[in-house]
Amino acid sequence: MFHIHAEHALNAPRPVVWDVMNDFGSHYRYNPFVQHSEIINDVPTGLGAERALQLYDGSTMRQRIVDYEAGRSMVVDVVESELLIRHFIIELSVEEKTEGTCKLIYDISYAAPFGIVGYPVGLLFKPILMSRINHVLKGLERYVLTREAVTGLIRSR
Repeated sequence: MFHIHAEHALNAPRPVVWDVMNDFGSHYRYNPFVQHSEIINDVPTGLGAERALQLYDGSTMRQRIVDYEAGRSMVVDVVESELLIRHFIIELSVEEKTEGTCKLIYDISYAAPFGIVGYPVGLLFKPILMSRINHVLKGLERYVLTREAVTGLIRSR
């Protein structure tokens, strides 16, 4: 398994940031790689909520919340994806830093395809995913502070 860890400080209260992240179907508003996202079951957020993502590069992804602590954290399992990587899990949490500021934490775990043969592919994905996470974190900050959606600013390559 490969692991990526990213943290980003935001000049916004934790509940405000959580509310944006908790709107599970609106991921496209702050993820510049996602053209459209929507809830695909009757659970809008929390444990069991599922969303479908349409990325700008034409690929699709389906994600499900598999662990959830309201106001604090969620674990999102990528249950279907056109990416080569497998067992893609995203752990998101928001921690209070000081009054009016917080820290958003992204932890991603994934496995390479084809077992040991795919190990180089897993290594190649690491800097790509890190770069994308940083763009998503900046997009989230922009959306939280301005409510201006960032969709379409970056096209996936």
